[in-house]
Amino acid sequence: MSGSITVMLRGIRFRAGRSLLVLLIATIATASTVATAAYLRAAQQSVLTDTLKYAPTSQTSVVVGASGVSAEIPELDDTVKSIDRAFADMPVLAKNLGTPIAAADSDGFFTVGNSGGMAFLAYRQNVCAHLIIVGACPSTAGQVLVSSRSAARFGLKVGAQISVTFKAASRSGTPAPPATSTIVGLYAPRNANEAYWGGNSYFADGDDAESPTQIRLDTVFTPVESEIRKAATASVDVHVEIPLRPNAVILDEAPTLAADLAKYAASAAAEGISINTGLITALASASHSEHSLSTTIPVVAVPLIVLCLFVLFLVVTAIADERTPEFGLAKLRGYGAGRASRFGMAEMFTLIVLAMPLGAILGLGLTAVATRVVLASGTPVELRWPIIVAALGGMIAGIVAAWLATRIMLRRGVLALLRRVPSRTGWRAGLGVGIAIAFVASALVAAFLNKKSPIALLAAPSIALIAGLIAARLMAVIASGQLRMSTRQGRVTGILAGAWLSRQPGRSRIVAVLTVAVALLIFGSIGWDVGSVARSNSAVDTIGADHVYTVLAPYPSALEVAVRKADPTGNSMAVVRVRPFYGAGYVEEIGVDSSAMSKVVRWRGKTASQIESIASALRPKTAPELSVHDSMTVMADVTSVASNTVAISALVSAPGSPPVAEPLGVLKEGRSSYTGLLAGCQQGCRFLGISIGRPAGPSALVKAELSIMSITAGGASVHDFSNAALWRPASDRAPDANLSLTPGPALGVTLSSTDPADALIAYQDAPVSLPVVVSGGSKTNDRATTTFTFPALGADPSPMSVVDRVAQIPRGGSDSVLFDLNTASAIAERTGTLADPTNLQFEVWAGPGAPANLVDKLGSAGIAVLGTSSINDDLAQLSRGAPTLSMWFYLFAGWLALLLAVGVVLLGAFVGADTRIYEYASLKVAGVRPAVLRRAVAREYRSVLGIALIAGVAAGVAAAALMLPSIQLVSVGGAVGDVPYGGRMVALYASLIATVIAMALVVVLAMRVLHRAKPDRLRDGVR
Repeated sequence: MSGSITVMLRGIRFRAGRSLLVLLIATIATASTVATAAYLRAAQQSVLTDTLKYAPTSQTSVVVGASGVSAEIPELDDTVKSIDRAFADMPVLAKNLGTPIAAADSDGFFTVGNSGGMAFLAYRQNVCAHLIIVGACPSTAGQVLVSSRSAARFGLKVGAQISVTFKAASRSGTPAPPATSTIVGLYAPRNANEAYWGGNSYFADGDDAESPTQIRLDTVFTPVESEIRKAATASVDVHVEIPLRPNAVILDEAPTLAADLAKYAASAAAEGISINTGLITALASASHSEHSLSTTIPVVAVPLIVLCLFVLFLVVTAIADERTPEFGLAKLRGYGAGRASRFGMAEMFTLIVLAMPLGAILGLGLTAVATRVVLASGTPVELRWPIIVAALGGMIAGIVAAWLATRIMLRRGVLALLRRVPSRTGWRAGLGVGIAIAFVASALVAAFLNKKSPIALLAAPSIALIAGLIAARLMAVIASGQLRMSTRQGRVTGILAGAWLSRQPGRSRIVAVLTVAVALLIFGSIGWDVGSVARSNSAVDTIGADHVYTVLAPYPSALEVAVRKADPTGNSMAVVRVRPFYGAGYVEEIGVDSSAMSKVVRWRGKTASQIESIASALRPKTAPELSVHDSMTVMADVTSVASNTVAISALVSAPGSPPVAEPLGVLKEGRSSYTGLLAGCQQGCRFLGISIGRPAGPSALVKAELSIMSITAGGASVHDFSNAALWRPASDRAPDANLSLTPGPALGVTLSSTDPADALIAYQDAPVSLPVVVSGGSKTNDRATTTFTFPALGADPSPMSVVDRVAQIPRGGSDSVLFDLNTASAIAERTGTLADPTNLQFEVWAGPGAPANLVDKLGSAGIAVLGTSSINDDLAQLSRGAPTLSMWFYLFAGWLALLLAVGVVLLGAFVGADTRIYEYASLKVAGVRPAVLRRAVAREYRSVLGIALIAGVAAGVAAAALMLPSIQLVSVGGAVGDVPYGGRMVALYASLIATVIAMALVVVLAMRVLHRAKPDRLRDGVR
């Protein structure tokens, strides 16, 4: 036994170069299997971490609490105890969730002296650490903090008294008597947008959306929950916010975490406590991506591993062919089949076993590089049992491949082993080719029938294999034809090249391997390039601007005012999004400040001037908006009136509120002034028009004929009644009213109505129909119509007119509506159907010229930023998504395949080189000039490499054209079919250049063998 080991080790040392090649190929084969298992695990963990890390805090946090009548809902202590019990029974839940933050609040009316306003009285755990306080932090009941901003509005000082009357939980509820507290400190938030504040709108100093007559203060903070619950009938919200530790969630615990959350939600409901979280949905989304990786990466790895094993088979076969005389002599000296087999395979098996730990280290190292380059930061490389199994599997597969290669050689007789003529392909090889073709055909059929099935992913390597077999056969046919033609014509170069190609079956195998490798690389490169462009396009389409901030705002116009205050340069714009249900899904409606669109919006395929043209169409010229205050006077000359019950009113609207008809008086014949107070318009109201009708009572006929001479209110006046475009009868408001207007120096009005609603003379500061840009067609049965009705910012449908049709609307997609926010608000406020703010999503879009501290400025303006998105961040996240990580593996497989193929070509040049050198030397002695030999060798390699390159590129392109339209290039569950060919094909060009350079280097190295073909080699007799 020791003698056999010594012979084996001497053989490895004697054939050091060939042994190193076997070791290298076996190491790469094992590394491929290990890297597949390790990369799959790391990629799944990366997707999970990214999904949780970049999801909004409001989605991943767990909010435990209750809302309702103060006396009926659990206290914070009970809620905390419920959480403690859950954490004790669910350690995975406790491990992955952060420190809880307890909070409680109630809305109420605060009074200071003779003035007051609405505000939340709130308790929030450890709030003082997150505030800048002038004065002291409250420590006991009866002490509060008031914001410096609200204090300046009311002239408050530290030590002042403030009282609160809590809002009842229902209209029938009886509010508690006012409770008085002492202001012990004035505060300003250190960072109004930090995660600590959660999704709460604590800092919203300004006009109150629900009660325009009131001012809304920033939140008043108290140090104890009991102050919030003083009024038993008050509407109180208590909650404990528990943030997620996204980097702590590991792959194995994710299902348990989701199950624990569902279990806790069910048990908490029995205690009257609700669980509000989107974490379960986020975990489900991550699981979907993980499943996608588990069905793509292993399938992609199959052809790579098979190629590695086939290359190993070729290497061992070539080395065994080179050693056939040794095996022949061994048999002549009496070695039996078993002993000869051990003699023939011992070296190979030893090298393959040695390659297992080396391959495992290499595979883990490549995965470690991937975690730093393409995966989420901090993703670990785990040494788990599947990786060990993969390493053992790679070693066993390599041993089987080596055994088959050596076994084929050992089956020959002694005379066949001693011959120097290469063996011919037998029926077994043909059977193997037939099996491969049958498998390829099944994969291609599966790809055509169901391009989304995992087996269809083998279509690309299947096409590559077919191309390789065809190219190998084509080369053999071309070589035979070249040999016959050159023989007839007497061209020595062609005879030599054709003879070498036609009599060497290894050349056909090299062509097949090289074709497959080039095809895989080209397919992976095209996939990576189009995926890169698709991700870039998706980021631009999805985000819509350089930065997008999700914010809290009371109503649309308040957001517009705050944004203009924060960024007076116009490089930021207010945006409101609505998602009404239509057809089989939701329609994205986006209202934007169109005056800033050209500076802010990133609209793929459109220039700034084109965007400005669209923006101009969205805001048609109308009359200027009139702001009225305090009171209004209408001077009118009444020619006739049916009775003394016909009333005249002013229709006005406070920001964010429905219109209100403020009475001005009852019409009487003759010229008179009609004056009324405009309640709630101290800060300004929008003038909508003049209404005429009965004050109340029976539905008698209303008839009146009059001329309106002038309208004045708080310094604002309307004198231009000659412009018919400024005034119109609002027939939609009172359909049974017959109202006609006559423009002139005075506005003539003739009314005859039996409608119970007042007839309205509308002041046209907004178009009748909302101009919109649509994608996906008009939102009606007639998708091509240019006018339709659909809800916008209003709860009821409003008329819309299409000014442009596009394929995609930024941040809206292929089924969306874009309109001007101010125009839509004006129309909604006129009809009094402005949607509930809870149904509106408020955003601020920022262009490249927006202030760097825009978030801080928005916070100072009372607009809390809940989340931030940017094109760069979205692109970075997409670059770590499941489809991209799969494409990375495609590209890795392609490059590794090319490396293996180059090794095979070099194998053909240097394994058995002594025999080739002997032939070259013989030809030189026979009179063949060295230049002819060089041309013959160059022609030989040009045929091998040229055919493989052309066939490989063609197969790679064909596979990309077939498969890429069915591959999700951007996100799991996203759209397929839109393949952006012709973009930045960086990877493709790099791969082509690298392939050509590698082939050129192979030819240069192969040509160097000629320099060793000297006549004295014949004297040595070495072949």
